[in-house]
Amino acid sequence: MKYYDKVKQITEATLDAAKKVVKSKLPVRTINKEKGIIPDSENSGEIKKGDMVSQAHDIMMRTLNWAYDYAVSDNVPGVSSIAKLAEDFLKKSDTVTEACNNMIRWQLAYAGSMGFVTNLGGMITLPVSIPSNIASILYIQIRMVAAIAYMGGYDLKSEQVRTSVFLSLLGGSANRVLDSVAVQLATKLTANAISQIPEKTLTKINQAVGFRLLTKFGSTGVLNMGKTVPVVGGLIGGTLDALATNVIANAAKNMFLKDTIETERLDKFESIRIKALINMAKVDNHFSVEEREMIEEIIEDSTIPENEKQNLRDLMNKRELINIDFSIFRKNSLYGFSLLNSLVSIMLADGKIQPAESLYLKKVAKEIGVSSSVITEILNSYNTK
Repeated sequence: MKYYDKVKQITEATLDAAKKVVKSKLPVRTINKEKGIIPDSENSGEIKKGDMVSQAHDIMMRTLNWAYDYAVSDNVPGVSSIAKLAEDFLKKSDTVTEACNNMIRWQLAYAGSMGFVTNLGGMITLPVSIPSNIASILYIQIRMVAAIAYMGGYDLKSEQVRTSVFLSLLGGSANRVLDSVAVQLATKLTANAISQIPEKTLTKINQAVGFRLLTKFGSTGVLNMGKTVPVVGGLIGGTLDALATNVIANAAKNMFLKDTIETERLDKFESIRIKALINMAKVDNHFSVEEREMIEEIIEDSTIPENEKQNLRDLMNKRELINIDFSIFRKNSLYGFSLLNSLVSIMLADGKIQPAESLYLKKVAKEIGVSSSVITEILNSYNTK
């Protein structure tokens, strides 16, 4: 059985249980791919609109908590744990950022498939018209966000982390939910900020998330969630689910990995800078003692991981130049000029600028989008000293 088929099976079983909980007191909308939505008047049960909203919200909260508990459980048959999912991607990646992005792309494929599979269904009867598509996609999205939280080193059993995961489901509207329950954070919205909030307030936030999701999933409001489900609708539903999941993934990265991503981004700049310095020292076929000592000191003082430091030391001992992609420096002129200044420092380390070093400096400058005239001016200023 495929992964998303198992999720669908688990979801539908849970929603059947939810119907038993409300004991048929709620009006039911029947969705048929041929007839569309059967009006409420043809179904049994009368209920006030306010009570209906309350019952709908209750089911949404049950669905949210069920999805979270199942996602972080180690005992779902045929589904790997969050820890295994995250660790598998971490082992295959050089950084947490890379592992996270690879896992998100993998999950997005399932989100699209899940939207298509669960939007099809011949006859679906659910309380307050919450289709199995919503419950199943919440499971997929929460599982993805929880894996991102795990990669960030967070405890998935923490109620603060549960709330942070729920807030991530709202994408860019999470701050509005916090405002609605009068929660003001001293810093930007991250899991670390949420960790300072007491559990009593977390419950209010979770409830507000539930109401927001009811509106989000409603086509025209919280009480009109039904929709016809022809094949074309299934395809569109799948696409929308995947797009929405991508928005949530970005929100989760900001929630749980913002500091990690920034640190790894800076480490990447530094690693590329040092590789360029090594190339500059080698390009004239004379790796001087002064150049080596300067680069070794830079490596030692850097904050990059120890395994990358050792990799750079190994590269120093190889004759060939390193193949470097400088594209990230094009997007940041400050780091670009810092790179060029560092290269000039290596050129001057042994007291003389060699023609091969000047050519390499111009080559790097071109790749990061700096005019050759600027480099010529820099070189001329040193040649006249």
